[in-house]
Amino acid sequence: MIKPLLFISFLILAAIQGFRWDVGTDFELYLNIFNSSPHITYSSDFVEIGYLYINKFFNILGLNFQSFLIIVAIIINFNFIKGSIVLSKDPISVFYFYVTTGIYFSTFNTIRQSIVVSVLFLSLTLIRDKKFLKFSAIVFLLFLIHRSALLAFSFIILYYIVISPILFFILSLIVITLINTSLSNVIIASLFNILPEKYLMYKEQIFIAEGIELINLLLPFLLMLFIIINYYRLIKLNFFNKFLINLFFAYFLLLVISTEYLLFYRVASYFQIAQILLLPQLLLLVRKKDRWILDVILVIAFSIFIIGKIILGHYGVLPYQTKL
Repeated sequence: MIKPLLFISFLILAAIQGFRWDVGTDFELYLNIFNSSPHITYSSDFVEIGYLYINKFFNILGLNFQSFLIIVAIIINFNFIKGSIVLSKDPISVFYFYVTTGIYFSTFNTIRQSIVVSVLFLSLTLIRDKKFLKFSAIVFLLFLIHRSALLAFSFIILYYIVISPILFFILSLIVITLINTSLSNVIIASLFNILPEKYLMYKEQIFIAEGIELINLLLPFLLMLFIIINYYRLIKLNFFNKFLINLFFAYFLLLVISTEYLLFYRVASYFQIAQILLLPQLLLLVRKKDRWILDVILVIAFSIFIIGKIILGHYGVLPYQTKL
């Protein structure tokens, strides 16, 4: 029953994502890249070489941009549904939170990064099994699609270190203090000095653009409280949860930074995948006879959360349209 339900969900989500047209904030950008790719020679100032040649390959085969979107949608959603199955005993919940936390709708915009994040999600099995060389090889390959994939090397560090609730509290105080001082601007500006020149265009934007609204921290904040309260119980339940908690703590800190510097919101998406795995783990800590109550509350809360964000235009998916 579970696998057929997941397969149907996969088909629906992949179809909605793949058959879209002129939907998403980055649609025109990726359409232009696709159409111009046959005539472009790789340059470090353009998109990554791997992504460029994927576009070239589609053009050589005579496939259009709609075909490209459909295949990318299949790949992304397959990685998440497969990851849900191999990483959790409750894949339906994981896949539900994949949609309602907004990860799914983000894939309508950041195509390159979404491909990378989906592969990393499935590759968490390699972190769990301590196959770090294989994981590193995958990260290097993903680097050819989006340079920010190198952030995933931090996953290996987060696997080994321990971020206790007390340490997380201290780190949170430091981050909140820093982003409210001018020193944070100096630190952020210095980061761009070590990045490739193509990213210098973001240097001025990051200080002009407004950060995310605090409402975006509401559900992650509540989840963070539940994680802290049940920190030791979660680790006792499954040792891999220690890594997922570290990943989530990193995500939350990046969200806090995003309230001041919008660019970090995209960085945070690499770490957001932890929460869709942790939420079902928290449910396991509740007594079976009471679990249905929490299930109902979470379904209502996350449904309202994602519907509200969509209506407010957070993902640029409305109005939805196709070429059919």
